[in-house]
Amino acid sequence: MPWVIGHSAVFVLATAGLAGTPTPPLGYVLLVAAYVLPIAYLVSLFAGSGRALYDRVAGTRVTLVVR
Repeated sequence: MPWVIGHSAVFVLATAGLAGTPTPPLGYVLLVAAYVLPIAYLVSLFAGSGRALYDRVAGTRVTLVVR
């Protein structure tokens, strides 16, 4: 997802630059999100239960079953 958000940010920033208009706030929001999401993902792997963000949101858990 950060890859797509990053491309969207570049598109918004480049479009505003080529048109000679001020950069809309959306461009900066997307740019920040493209950097914050991967960092948050890495932090979530090492903090707490060690589950990724999408696992925490979905409420999934992996359990070891010994037979």
